[in-house]
Amino acid sequence: MSAFRHLTPPVHGLFELLAGLALVIAPFALSVGPAGLVLSLGFGVLLVGLALGAEDGLPVSAHVAFDQALVIGLAGAAVALVAVDEGAAALVLAGVAAFELVLTLTTRYAHRALRR
Repeated sequence: MSAFRHLTPPVHGLFELLAGLALVIAPFALSVGPAGLVLSLGFGVLLVGLALGAEDGLPVSAHVAFDQALVIGLAGAAVALVAVDEGAAALVLAGVAAFELVLTLTTRYAHRALRR
């Protein structure tokens, strides 16, 4: 038995929803600058939308591709925020990028077959 459990798509969606909501709340709690506010809100809305649409007919391959693109986008945005001296927002985006990467690597994306 593996000590490493695989997450199901609904649990994956729940964690994505929580991460997206955290990104929406974080810039207000941390009083970040305008660049951090825009990037954090934008990525937060994307994550919430992806989480809510995960079980509504989105193909599994598309969800995997979106997850991978989000990791790359979040990491790139964190680097850009460091360049404009918004360390708090960069740290939040980097943390969510790492969380999304772990979430992507631990999710079993295959849907269960319908039981009769």
